[in-house]
Amino acid sequence: ITPANTDYPITEKKGYLFVGRLESAKGIELLLEAWKSLPSHFELTLIGKGNDEEKLKLRYVASNITFLGQLPHEQTLAYIAKAKYLVHTS
Repeated sequence: ITPANTDYPITEKKGYLFVGRLESAKGIELLLEAWKSLPSHFELTLIGKGNDEEKLKLRYVASNITFLGQLPHEQTLAYIAKAKYLVHTS
């Protein structure tokens, strides 16, 4: 079966992805605090910016947490297509 939209070819999906504002009101600190205690094979990528972005980048440094900042729409869609799970905190 061939997917109707081939802009983002189906590949093996992996990892967890958060896309949104990096602000306390979004529950992002709770997510990151919990993520710190997970084994390193649980990889979380965060796309977005916000008032707490720099503070979070400094506080949550871990091999399984990657901050990408704000990305262009097309690049964000490509990350979504590759992610196994999308994480929504609010």
